[in-house]
Amino acid sequence: MQTLDHIWRGSGFPIGGALGKVSVPQSEGAVTVIILLLATLLAVLFHKRLIEGWSSAANTLFSAIRRKDIFDNSYKRKSIVISFAIPSIFYGAAICFVENNRPLWVVLEVLALYFILREIVLRLSSWYSGKKQEFDLARIIAYSAFSLIFISSVPIVALYALGVEGIRIFTNVYLGVFFTFFYAIYLKCLYKILISAGFSLFSSILYLCALEILPAFVAIKELTF
Repeated sequence: MQTLDHIWRGSGFPIGGALGKVSVPQSEGAVTVIILLLATLLAVLFHKRLIEGWSSAANTLFSAIRRKDIFDNSYKRKSIVISFAIPSIFYGAAICFVENNRPLWVVLEVLALYFILREIVLRLSSWYSGKKQEFDLARIIAYSAFSLIFISSVPIVALYALGVEGIRIFTNVYLGVFFTFFYAIYLKCLYKILISAGFSLFSSILYLCALEILPAFVAIKELTF
């Protein structure tokens, strides 16, 4: 099991307190520490936007009444994207700590590829169907769901930073429960959007299975197996 203690000591840089006990390969450790420090710095700088983003993300997922107001508010939409982007690094770190054979840069690469492809799919679906507003709303709901999924990983990174041992099984279950819960809500919202936009039951289910669930399963397989 890797902790931040392992990573920092392996990077060859001195540090005291909770982050300074064991070691991993120097280059990998240095890169991981630098990435996490940059992510932390960004989180500090954008903390107000992060709080706004997570609040808006929760309202987008759980309140159909407030969803339109958030969708029409450019500031809140951008805040959701910020609250999605920065914690994604911590989510990648949490996976990296559990999967010892997965360097952080590889995990982040897989996550980036997944979200770039799904962005392309949503934009192509918007263009092909002519339902731009519906798929733009689907994009914001997706960012909202993953924003809340990613923030759930921060306690895991904190536990590893403190050197807590024996939490691998807990981490897998914890991350899996949060991912399943918020992703299921996203799929439910997307299904309602597709139906309200005039898609048939068959085409809606086909879209969800082929362009949402299957790519997510492939990404999870790449990250955890």
